[in-house]
Amino acid sequence: MRRASILTSSTFAIAFASANFGLAPLAEAANPSTAECVAAADSSIQLRDQHKLRAARAQMLVCASSSCPAAIQTECLRRVDQINTAVPTVVFEAKDPAGNDLTNIKVDVDGQPLVDRLDGSAVALDPGEHHFRFTAPGGVGADKTIVIHESEKDRHERVVIGAPLPAVGVQPAPAAAVSATPEAPAEDPGASRRTMAYVVGGVGLVGLAVGAIFGGLAISSASSSKNECSSSSCTSYAQSLSDYNSASTDGTVSTVAFVVGGAALVTGGILLFTAPKAASSGTSRAVWQFSPGVGSTGLGLTVKGAM
Repeated sequence: MRRASILTSSTFAIAFASANFGLAPLAEAANPSTAECVAAADSSIQLRDQHKLRAARAQMLVCASSSCPAAIQTECLRRVDQINTAVPTVVFEAKDPAGNDLTNIKVDVDGQPLVDRLDGSAVALDPGEHHFRFTAPGGVGADKTIVIHESEKDRHERVVIGAPLPAVGVQPAPAAAVSATPEAPAEDPGASRRTMAYVVGGVGLVGLAVGAIFGGLAISSASSSKNECSSSSCTSYAQSLSDYNSASTDGTVSTVAFVVGGAALVTGGILLFTAPKAASSGTSRAVWQFSPGVGSTGLGLTVKGAM
């Protein structure tokens, strides 16, 4: 009598799984041996721990077969009831852009085939994050990633396949104007020449200052030499000669410094005024030409300009 009760429970559990998941007839027809029943029972436990509920249930249905020992069959039937409660199910809905139902849709989950068409029935899945690909005839498709929770039943997921259709009589909105990227400031081609002009001009000013200092020293030494040894008397010939030599040396240094400083100052001016300017659109500017020259009176600078 107890054996009959177990068989009745086994038949009911397998029939329930068959109606909901489509796996039981294969398990029942297999008529597994005792060794296969034990292996299936152990495998179902490992798969359950890995949250592979669908694969675990398939193994439980094997060890719940009537050909398995009664103790194993009873335990596997108990686990089938538990796993049926834990396995989540999802109902997929596919729509076209107009809101019409689509049924001829192939669904893949994580790169593996799931169903060939959608008929409104619930689909059993393992819990966790899954990526779904919905493909309509002609290759038009859509993708969706969702997280499915254990024991979640008949969760409804909708996906729209195809491009949205514009409303009748409504013109598509114009594309938003893209703001132009501000143009980078025009490169100044004369920047390096002006920098050099300032450096050379600075050297010229230093040269003029040195020339002025040594010129003053030369004048002072010459005056002292003249006072110490005038045309009427020479109170200190040695000191006068020393001052004269100093005046001569300082005068030479002053002259060289003035020449070098003046030349550097003129060169700096030429570099500064001949440096090209950055072009500016719509604005006229004068064009100047500078030409250095040497005349009877010394260094000179010729300036020509045109608007």
